[in-house]
Amino acid sequence: MIKFFETDNPLEAHFVRGLLEARGIAAKVTGEDMAMAPSVVWIFEADADRAVLAIATAKDGSRAPESLPDSPCPCPSCGEAMERQFVACWNCGYEVSPDE
Repeated sequence: MIKFFETDNPLEAHFVRGLLEARGIAAKVTGEDMAMAPSVVWIFEADADRAVLAIATAKDGSRAPESLPDSPCPCPSCGEAMERQFVACWNCGYEVSPDE
């Protein structure tokens, strides 16, 4: 895992983690329970580009997770209904890009 975000405010770290996880990016917060230590958000290196995009779009509001419809959508590969918060189809494993 790599360090993605660091702050002195644990609430801010958990907010960033929540934004990332809403986009299907695994994230972990450390350091919040240690006195005088910064809170750090860690992600997998393979997710770094998607994480930067997720934070950038959340800042400008162009595609915040809250603005996505709640209804399932069909998988582009097999047609199975997929919840929009997932990045891969449970049925066939097709990985959905953030733009789909």
